[in-house]
Amino acid sequence: MRKEVRAWFGTWSDYRQEVEQMLDAGEDVVVVLRESGTGKGNGAPMDQRIGVVFTVRDELTIRQTLHREPEDALRPAGVTE
Repeated sequence: MRKEVRAWFGTWSDYRQEVEQMLDAGEDVVVVLRESGTGKGNGAPMDQRIGVVFTVRDELTIRQTLHREPEDALRPAGVTE
């Protein structure tokens, strides 16, 4: 996981994440993020919203699920945008 995260962050010259929404969904925490950056190799801009579901037990994250569409993360929690 660390290797993959480093590779992703290393792709961008100015990578940023901003939390747009966070909600408690029982043992899950649903987060909608806006991530943006500029590609190191080609200067291509990236600006997208994603959804991430963190499953938490005993105050530890035991699972993290990334959704390319924020609605896919929010829907199981009964939230629609």
